[in-house]
Amino acid sequence: MAGLVQCGIVLLGFIFLILGADILVRGASGIARSFGVQPLVIGLTIVAYGTSLPEFMASFSAMCKGIPGIAVGNVLGSNICNIALVMGIAALLTPVRIEKDVFNRQIPITLLVTLILIMMFFTGYGMSRFEGAVFAIGTIIYTLWIFSRNRTPKKKEADESGTNIFERNRWVASSAIVVGSIGLFLGGDWVVDGSTALARGFHVPERVIGGTLVALGTSLPELITTVVGILRNETDLGVGNAVGSCIFNLLMILGFTALVNPISADPLEYSVEFAFSIGSLIFLGVMGSRYNVIGIKTGVFLVLLYLAFIGMVL
Repeated sequence: MAGLVQCGIVLLGFIFLILGADILVRGASGIARSFGVQPLVIGLTIVAYGTSLPEFMASFSAMCKGIPGIAVGNVLGSNICNIALVMGIAALLTPVRIEKDVFNRQIPITLLVTLILIMMFFTGYGMSRFEGAVFAIGTIIYTLWIFSRNRTPKKKEADESGTNIFERNRWVASSAIVVGSIGLFLGGDWVVDGSTALARGFHVPERVIGGTLVALGTSLPELITTVVGILRNETDLGVGNAVGSCIFNLLMILGFTALVNPISADPLEYSVEFAFSIGSLIFLGVMGSRYNVIGIKTGVFLVLLYLAFIGMVL
């Protein structure tokens, strides 16, 4: 009975995380559009940040409560989920065209940051506040780099046709940001509390719960974004968000959480997560650069790769 209660708390937490992130993104996008910020920049920054917020709040809450296993496992597990499961499901629905920017820039950057993280863990058994600051600054630099690469002239007059309430009324948009932030805070707290109780009740390491249950739940925004993008014939947006959010997961989540509370962990405990993170990124990069399209066979392989990861960590 207690297990069912904890599952209900986790489920409710996921609902609050996803709804909170969606409301916050709508509000932030509305304010940005009202100031004339271009949609492409919004997608590469606000939407990417927004879909990483569930992971951020879950990991941040875990670190504040002194549970690094859930925090680190969530980030690594979410990235594996984004690359293997989300991209695999996308390819099963329809052949996915991979833009050159994804395998020329986003995947190499994600791979580089992952390798730096591995080096930090094996040399310092975790991440210090200084190393967290480096990653946090990297988040800002990466965001500014995106803006500089996609700089376009601002429109003099905004087109009112087709705008929504969040774009027309900045008070409503600001309220949405506040409400979304509250939802994220509550959802992250409930997911961590419920997941920790489940881990202890079933005698499962918190690292495993973080890398599987919590990671899968907090990756739902990326999965939903990709599927909806495919259904709306906007595959590039969904794929770019799924891959790009991995960078924010590493830099923003681990960076800012380590600033609050330095991460201490045995790197050998995360050897499976590190191996699958590197392997899935290399595989996707090679397939994308060679064929520019990910088909059903590759999609099946990616989904099986994710299932293999789940089987090895459980």
